[in-house]
Amino acid sequence: MRTVFFVEDSAEDRALYRRFLERDDRYTYDIYEFESGNKALQACQAKIPDVILLDYRLPDLDGLEFLTKLQRQTSNSQISVIMLTGQGDETIAVQAIKSGVQDYLVKGKLTSDNLRRAVHGAIEQIQLMRQLKQQQEQQKLVGAIALNIRQSLRLQDILATSVQEVRQLLGADRVMLYQFTPQMRGSIVAESVLSQWTPILGLEIEDTCFQENQGEEYRQGKIWAATNIYEAGLSDCHIQLLEQFQVKANLVVPILLESKGTQAVELWGLFIAHQCSAPRQWHTFEVELLKQLTVQLAIAIQQAELYHNLQTLNTELEAKVQERTAKLHQSDRRFRAIFNNTFQFIGLLTPSGILLEANQTALSFAGLKLEDAIDRPFWETHWWTISPQTQAELKQAIARAAQGEFIRYEVDVLGANNRVATIDFSLRPLLDETGQVILLIPEGRDITELKQAKEKLQQSEALLATTQQIAHIGSWEFNLVTKKRCWSMETFRIFGLNPIESEPTQAEFLQMLHPEDRTQFQTNFEQAIAQETPFSIEFRIVRPDDSVRYLEGKAEIAYNAQGQAVKVLGAILDITERKQNELEIIRSRDLLEAVYNESADALFLVDVETLLTIDCNDRAVKLFAASNKAELINIAGHTLQKQQFTPDELDSITEEINQQGFWSLEIEYITKQGKSFWGNIAAKQITVAGNVMNLVRVTDITVRKRVEEDRKRAEIALRESEERLQLALEASGDGLWDWNILTKEVYYSPRYLEMLGYTFDELPQDFSTWERLVHPEDLPWVEKILADHLKDSSVPYKFDYRLQSKWGEYKWIANYGKVVIRDGQGKPLRMTGTHRDISEQQAALREHKQAEAALAKSEEQLRLTLEFNHIGLWDWNVQTNEVTWNDNHYRLLGLEPEISAASYQLWRDRLHPEDVDRIEQAVSNALAQHINFQGEYRVIFPDGRVHWLTGKGRGVYNEAGDPVRMLGVIIDISEQKQAEAALQ
Repeated sequence: MRTVFFVEDSAEDRALYRRFLERDDRYTYDIYEFESGNKALQACQAKIPDVILLDYRLPDLDGLEFLTKLQRQTSNSQISVIMLTGQGDETIAVQAIKSGVQDYLVKGKLTSDNLRRAVHGAIEQIQLMRQLKQQQEQQKLVGAIALNIRQSLRLQDILATSVQEVRQLLGADRVMLYQFTPQMRGSIVAESVLSQWTPILGLEIEDTCFQENQGEEYRQGKIWAATNIYEAGLSDCHIQLLEQFQVKANLVVPILLESKGTQAVELWGLFIAHQCSAPRQWHTFEVELLKQLTVQLAIAIQQAELYHNLQTLNTELEAKVQERTAKLHQSDRRFRAIFNNTFQFIGLLTPSGILLEANQTALSFAGLKLEDAIDRPFWETHWWTISPQTQAELKQAIARAAQGEFIRYEVDVLGANNRVATIDFSLRPLLDETGQVILLIPEGRDITELKQAKEKLQQSEALLATTQQIAHIGSWEFNLVTKKRCWSMETFRIFGLNPIESEPTQAEFLQMLHPEDRTQFQTNFEQAIAQETPFSIEFRIVRPDDSVRYLEGKAEIAYNAQGQAVKVLGAILDITERKQNELEIIRSRDLLEAVYNESADALFLVDVETLLTIDCNDRAVKLFAASNKAELINIAGHTLQKQQFTPDELDSITEEINQQGFWSLEIEYITKQGKSFWGNIAAKQITVAGNVMNLVRVTDITVRKRVEEDRKRAEIALRESEERLQLALEASGDGLWDWNILTKEVYYSPRYLEMLGYTFDELPQDFSTWERLVHPEDLPWVEKILADHLKDSSVPYKFDYRLQSKWGEYKWIANYGKVVIRDGQGKPLRMTGTHRDISEQQAALREHKQAEAALAKSEEQLRLTLEFNHIGLWDWNVQTNEVTWNDNHYRLLGLEPEISAASYQLWRDRLHPEDVDRIEQAVSNALAQHINFQGEYRVIFPDGRVHWLTGKGRGVYNEAGDPVRMLGVIIDISEQKQAEAALQ
């Protein structure tokens, strides 16, 4: 039963909604009607509906206001809202969807189908959300119980907590744990039950019926879920047992323990949920929850048993130790003399990790006394409290060593005064004569100084590598004997090579030198070696990616003990940026001269104190229509403006130039001839021959200003057009895509992604996203159509194909797109299009084709049946007298289908003259009385033979009751008639 609220002030509309939903064959509904929004909100406080059908226009508030109040009031509840309006306003639809509305329907277009479809979608969404919440609560419970198991060894506490939490989560009347004895008897060891039902905690049950029938099945992992115990096929004795506990429905999951070292499985007990108030349908997630919890409980039970066994073992060991204390006393003194004076840390552990002994070296390191450390879990002693991770790692190591494995690793331990030492730590298992681990020997060798030395070396090497990388300095070595090179990592990077590869050979190295520098480098290098003198040169290299870098190389000769030159040690510095800066300075100098003398902009030099012009270029004279430079020298530049600066504005401009070094503004100017134009003025302080002055540039931007105004108007029009397009797409349900072909960036509209189950920021906005989503079977031919359209826009890019949704299923999409921008050579630059979800249409098409195939098959089967049984089929249009026969009908009249044309008169001509009136009267009576026609008559074949037929027919009538058609069959009964005559 689904709860639905109608929030609608129109009684007629509410009646229509109710009528539509009462015809729904999928769900039944508990419907509540409200004429105002506030009454509905008040009702939501007492009862949370599954779906709300909300009219946008209500007497007291509109639909959006209702949504805001509902969300604030029911923040923790899931309610699907379907908004209905008679306006069909797209803006309202967009706002409603953004406000969380599940669907938006227009009353004028409302049908029974689209209303039920919208309600079904809303209910299914709620079901998914609630199921997700239930699964989250289930995982939270499993995690909490698992944590409880790890934190506690008290089995009874774990069992009690488990049944309590599970009953609350499932909403069951009783949840309990039933433990078996070896004789398959048992008792209730944990129970959580509501107060109105009889508690049975501690009750011992001897279920002979269970022993005989279901014990072995549960041992095999069977799970029993009974919606109604009286309909579950249980034996009478089993039902009687359940009736004692008031059970109507139950869910039973076995708790199985794996026997250590064997494949055998022990049935420890059962995890049982009872519903006592009424029958109950158990859901899959509830069964799965109990399955997961039985695994966790099995771990807890085995953990408790293991703990009990360890305690027993400790007791036995202590007894044995006491018995042998006297014999070992003298040996112990000799052992301690060696044990306590060794330089290594040594101890003794039980297989469970309890520290039994520690030598004096280990105790002194930690500042401990023996009694402070022994008889405690080894990982809780002072040495291992350096971090929880270190303690957890030790626990795991002890567990492995207890299985007979030798463990060794490096670890940091804590000493006195928070001293930290790195030790080479090992755990050696000590076995008895049966091969069982009885003790563990922990041993640690202090390697702190060795580790520190290694770390310092590594840090030094890393610092050298980092320094070289930062400074772009590489080091190299050339062996004069073996002719082999040894490069640092930065040298590889400077040459654009991968450091993991080997150094280049001499020939490969020379090939990397710039062709114009190769000979000079080789000559200088060979000369330095021959003369045993230092080597210094600037040269260029060509990297594998064809980029050119400038390098400065320096090297010196290294000699052996005999004074012979054996190596060349050198360094290279990447000076590309310096070289580029030098070239840039030269270019800048030349450029400045060209800019000032040949600039397309007007340039002025202005005195920083008087703000009068000192000089200007020729472009300034032309731009301001002056007769010569003299007209523009020794004037205040702002006097050329249409609106001159005030003194305060001039002070502000001067201050900005002094603080920021630059100032710019777009200004309207007046030429010496009185014409106006727009200019961009920029001022910057420069120093010329030691004198500080302002360089002022004025650029004519009149054309640009006009273009900007035109562009702004175009942008406004384009933005309005795009908004209208977006609203139209949202209203139609289509998704939009826009592909920048050069960058491979693709804009996917929210609706495009929504129809595939994604949010806007969930997928990358690029071309690869589309390629990944296309069905593998569709991708080749879709890419072919795309390639053809990119070459020629006349090739249509319109087709239906499949895209993968977020949930893994494929949806049918109707796609239309077009290249909208090409460059001057016809190369496509941008393509845009729409997507529409046609999955429902495709499903309907498949169903139609299946129906057509089924109809064709049915008709073929009917034809074969009629031919096999020699049945003639006829269809007579009473009003037009037209007749249709199957092939058998022709043959039963002695005619050939290919020769004769079917007609009423042809049939009448074949009838025996003595039978014509009788049969025609029988047909007429049947049509007049609305009854079926049946009669036997004779027909005369063209060769004179007489055959007996039986005819049957049924009339078809119009709304006025007049006959319009008659359908029937004829069957040859000649043999039957002959047999009857023979009997007479």
